[in-house]
Amino acid sequence: MATTITIDAMLRPIIQGGSKMSIQAIYGEGIRVPPTKVNTGIQAGNFIFTSGQSGRDHKTGIMPEGIRAQTLQALRNIQLILEAAGSKIEDLVAVSVYLVDLNEYKEYNEAYDEFFKDVAIPPTRTTYQVAALAVDIMRIEVKAIAYKG
Repeated sequence: MATTITIDAMLRPIIQGGSKMSIQAIYGEGIRVPPTKVNTGIQAGNFIFTSGQSGRDHKTGIMPEGIRAQTLQALRNIQLILEAAGSKIEDLVAVSVYLVDLNEYKEYNEAYDEFFKDVAIPPTRTTYQVAALAVDIMRIEVKAIAYKG
């Protein structure tokens, strides 16, 4: 039998004195507000959760072609969200990556490594292949969790 652990149960041990953790949406300059009832980022206590970020530039709305360009832009989008929350890329603890084609793994991995080259302790990462993403031109979607200590 599988055990389900909710975010609330996962975060409960870090709450001090039984007080309720504050949860807020993250907005900031250059961060695209989704057209649906989804937040781009949420801060819950010291944790920051991003929704899946594509390679679409939040400022211009342009989606570049190719896995390399989309990987770098998706990671820059995550960086924008973290910075709007007063955090930084070095605070990332976990990244989940969704690729439409694992044949692009090598090029994606090179771009990923380039982005994190100056980060002493890069986040954990899990990469999945998926049948499709929300928009046909999308090659990648990345979501992340950061801890701002």
